[in-house]
Amino acid sequence: METIFGIDRARKRLFSYQKARPRVVTLGVFDGVHLGHKKVIAQTVSRAKEMRGLSLAVTFEPHPEALIRGEKPSILTPLPQRLALLGSFGLDFCVVIDFDPKMAEKEPEAFIKEVLVGAIGAKAVVVGATTTFGRGARGTPELLEKIGQELGLKIHIVPSVTYKGKVISSTLIRKMLHKGDLKAVEEMQGRDFSLRAAVSKGKGLGRKLGFPTANLDLKDMARPPQGIYLSYVRINGSRKGSLRLPSLTYIGPRPAFIHPPPSAAAVCEVHILDFAGNILSQEIEVIFLEKLRDAKEFKSPTELRRQISRDVKMARKLFAKFAD
Repeated sequence: METIFGIDRARKRLFSYQKARPRVVTLGVFDGVHLGHKKVIAQTVSRAKEMRGLSLAVTFEPHPEALIRGEKPSILTPLPQRLALLGSFGLDFCVVIDFDPKMAEKEPEAFIKEVLVGAIGAKAVVVGATTTFGRGARGTPELLEKIGQELGLKIHIVPSVTYKGKVISSTLIRKMLHKGDLKAVEEMQGRDFSLRAAVSKGKGLGRKLGFPTANLDLKDMARPPQGIYLSYVRINGSRKGSLRLPSLTYIGPRPAFIHPPPSAAAVCEVHILDFAGNILSQEIEVIFLEKLRDAKEFKSPTELRRQISRDVKMARKLFAKFAD
């Protein structure tokens, strides 16, 4: 999949790329890239093959709610991870549109005519049944069908995918993740929940205790509740990148005995079992399997070291069962 950033670049790139081939387009934020998204994208790719054309996804960055509601939601899949997942579904192109105030004010009719048709050259549009777009989220599948008839666009509306009677959505996945229901998140996404972020320099406490950790800055990313999790790690940019390395992941406050006193903000630290490589500044993916225990306070480094030893021992037993 080729990624194109910006409407003007998309217009120029697609004009020069086999312009005679029809374009089948889908659109959305696709945060979480869940089973509902996957179904819509599969239909987009399938329709494009039937028409001997090109399949494209249009997505937005930053998340539209940051402007529309003035508050950015916690992100399930940052743009690089989102693009990697979208690309794995067989799309030809993904156009990333900067969601700025001008785009937020664009009427849905104008978005269809100027962006989908004018810039991208859509001949068919595939959307989910709950898709909205344009100013005030007035753009709906019904409006698409109406405008499509005027412009000669083929419109395909894909029924929603449900989970236990509820329509799968990014909002529902965030809700279940914040509750700690990793199984529900896995079933709605069609894969284990994971976080991708660059390793940053920490305080070095884990190394001093004999359990070095990779520190991740999660920023505004969605995450499960505080606690210790059994996890796997994939390391980008290395020969081990395709391997899943057994690990323990901690989400919670720093120990109170650290001086100067730590902030109340939660941290994310990952201890990779039997790993001694230097991955500072590299991006890693942490794949969450299950929660081992809640986060708790420790009065001293010795007390914390003993607990980590118990956690690692338990993790080794569980990973050994997975290997059987």
